[in-house]
Amino acid sequence: MEKPARNGNPTAANEGPSTSVNQEESPPTYTYTDLLEFSIPGRCCAISKDPVIRNEIHSSLRRIAGAVSSEFKKTKGRKNQALKSKSKRFHIFEGQILSVAELKRKRDLLKGEIEEQKAKYNKLDLEVKTLAKILHW
Repeated sequence: MEKPARNGNPTAANEGPSTSVNQEESPPTYTYTDLLEFSIPGRCCAISKDPVIRNEIHSSLRRIAGAVSSEFKKTKGRKNQALKSKSKRFHIFEGQILSVAELKRKRDLLKGEIEEQKAKYNKLDLEVKTLAKILHW
């Protein structure tokens, strides 16, 4: 896994995996929010695309990661092994995620819109062909 941006700020896009753009090919830079989203088993939910919410989650995870890193630097030997068995909890509130049902509903709405546009296009294409026959193109 790639490390998040060193400056602690999420990248500008805040949507999906964020990549840094340089003249040379560089590996993608992910925010903590991106990494959390990648680790959700079965993609049962997704983090909201709202940049404010994504930034709040990123900041909270950055603080937790800093505290954990600091604890690991202070410990050695057996204490370090004991520290590895500990876990940290992180809470995400209901308004910060998109449920699978909501994602499926949005997908179905978009599919419906696409089908409508295809039907309109086919109808216009048929009219163009009819007009072309009338005008003998």
